[in-house]
Amino acid sequence: MNSSGQIEFPIVPFVIGVIFLIILGPLLFKALSTTKSSLDTSLGNLSSNNNIAGALEAKDAADAIFNTGINFLDEMIIFSFVILLILLFISAFLIDSHPFWAVLWIVGCFILVIIMPYTVEALRDLYAPGLILSAAELNNFNFVNVLINNFGKFLAIIMAITGIIIYGKVFSFGDSGGRA
Repeated sequence: MNSSGQIEFPIVPFVIGVIFLIILGPLLFKALSTTKSSLDTSLGNLSSNNNIAGALEAKDAADAIFNTGINFLDEMIIFSFVILLILLFISAFLIDSHPFWAVLWIVGCFILVIIMPYTVEALRDLYAPGLILSAAELNNFNFVNVLINNFGKFLAIIMAITGIIIYGKVFSFGDSGGRA
């Protein structure tokens, strides 16, 4: 049985990847907003003190770029979540289907269920208004807020779908996993 290129517990890297993206969002947002506020201050000083004609236009252009970047962050998290989900399902189809691996998958899911409430609480603390971002800034992360509030449901649905795939492989193909 050749298991090269396979992930033993595909749902664990998926959850780690999603949590990494959720943590990365506010950090990137804070980096962008810090840069923007410094730029706005500099351009505002240029326009008011020296009456430089293009400073206000430059400030408006910087605001437009910043707003596009903020929307891009949430969309990037959505896109990455979907890609991780697709890779998870692909790996669920490709893993070995021996019952031993199915039992290990169940154990891995059980451990995730035990750890997830603590992880979600830490993510809620990270997204608490005032810690990194203000309440107004947090409104830009609509998908992340939905994902954090419903993470248990997302995880249960994903575990059920991958479990059905693995169960079907175990009892349809035996221990060969559909490969010769």
